Amino acid sequence: MINKITPIQILLGIAILYLFLFTAHAIFLGKTVYGDGIFYYSWMRSVAIDQDINFANEYAHYSVTQPLVHAGVVGNKYAVGFPLLLSPWYLITHTAVREDGYGFIYQFITGLFSVLYVLTGIVLLYRSLNLYFSKFSSILSVLSLALATNLLFYGSIDPINSHSISFFLSALLISILLSSNKTTFFSGLIVGLLASTRTQDILFILLLVPFLTKKTILFTSLGIFFGFLPQLVAWFLLYGSVVSPYLSNGEGFMLSLFQIPQVLFSPNNGLFLWTPMALFGCIGLWFSSKISHKFRWTILFVFSLQVLLVGSWSTWWQGASFSGRMFVSMLPILTLGMASLFEKLHSQMKRMKYFLYIIPLGFGLINSILIVYRLLLN
Repeated sequence: MINKITPIQILLGIAILYLFLFTAHAIFLGKTVYGDGIFYYSWMRSVAIDQDINFANEYAHYSVTQPLVHAGVVGNKYAVGFPLLLSPWYLITHTAVREDGYGFIYQFITGLFSVLYVLTGIVLLYRSLNLYFSKFSSILSVLSLALATNLLFYGSIDPINSHSISFFLSALLISILLSSNKTTFFSGLIVGLLASTRTQDILFILLLVPFLTKKTILFTSLGIFFGFLPQLVAWFLLYGSVVSPYLSNGEGFMLSLFQIPQVLFSPNNGLFLWTPMALFGCIGLWFSSKISHKFRWTILFVFSLQVLLVGSWSTWWQGASFSGRMFVSMLPILTLGMASLFEKLHSQMKRMKYFLYIIPLGFGLINSILIVYRLLLN
């Protein structure tokens, strides 16, 4: 029976699951904006409806506070990538509804398109994996990604957050870098947008290095600049500086190696403990023969730098997180390692290859139980 299921059916099933979880959770809560999402959402509402960057009324509505900043208004240190990519759908909703911008329909449509960005990223990844791996290994990898990582949480249950967009942009970048027709300006632009979505992802610049030439470095650099420009403008308007407020306000970075084991293995959101498929991805990349030597070692280096950066943060457990949320943008890259591992397992057990579905489904079940546990705890 399982051998008759096609990749399209599996991708459609993932889409239905994500959309169902999002809708059910939104209806149950009666909202989709909460937590950090308030600050990302406030960017959209303030600019689109009030046509300013004074967030006082948005913060009052959601009963949150931020300190006054250089511009004489309350600050918003949260990055602009998410509101930038979701604002078109917010504006379309406002054009149709013409209400105050806070209502459930605004929140629902914003969250819905955030989920659709994630699903687009999953499809892009599947197509990219197919260039290097078998259809069987590719679909097992995206199934593992969709069910057995914290993308399930941040891509469906809590999509009004930076992680949905950082995942999409990362998947889009990987699809370009693995293609035969690399667009240097566009790949640079995506890295710039990634940094405008989560500043830590400026490290993705290093992924471009193996593909740079003397002819492409200028256009790639211009792409990075224009992609990061919205964030620089936002910082300057609010804070009077192009330095991240996380740094200028001294919010707790201290270079340290001692937190790395906890970032990866702590019961308090340790990435490998809560999301073992991320470890599988790292192992697969280490032994992969289908991804170029230079590119896969660059990936592992970027991942290591991300671990070091997160471990240097004062709240290395990433606050009210499910698993290591600061690594969601790394998931498309780690999926390459998952595909490499599945390819090796597939070659060793061709006659029993369908038993490999136990991996994404089994870890997916554990992941779902952990999500329910986290939701009940909160």
